[in-house]
Amino acid sequence: MVLVAVVLTGMTPYTSIKTQLAFSMFSNLRTETDANHVFLPTIHLAHLADDVVHIDSSDNIGLRELMGDNVLVPRFELQRRLAQVTTPVRVTYDGSDGTRHVIDEAAGIGLDDPARDEPGWFARHFLRFRAFEASGPMRCRH
Repeated sequence: MVLVAVVLTGMTPYTSIKTQLAFSMFSNLRTETDANHVFLPTIHLAHLADDVVHIDSSDNIGLRELMGDNVLVPRFELQRRLAQVTTPVRVTYDGSDGTRHVIDEAAGIGLDDPARDEPGWFARHFLRFRAFEASGPMRCRH
């Protein structure tokens, strides 16, 4: 059972189920968009990492961890983190289509934004994605 659990956890980045707490998080492997593994392809079964965003600014420390000039994050991870915030939050991000999104809960702006769609309980607690560099080498963020 332990061996099966280890293998399944190790395969999650290649099936687009999660990238945090998996073996590839300690390497320079990129599985979110174009895979860079020598022989193992990425098969996006869950499609959770297909839509990526660039977070420009936020007043929340948890969201600021996902920011950077060349840094992208799956929209699912933004949704997951926003679902955990209990105080009014402000975040500005660019969608994968280049559209600028502004959420300012205190001002009532962007409350119907797609990033405000809350993932289910299981997904919110067990599926996590890392921020990653859009190009160039992957930087360690742990």
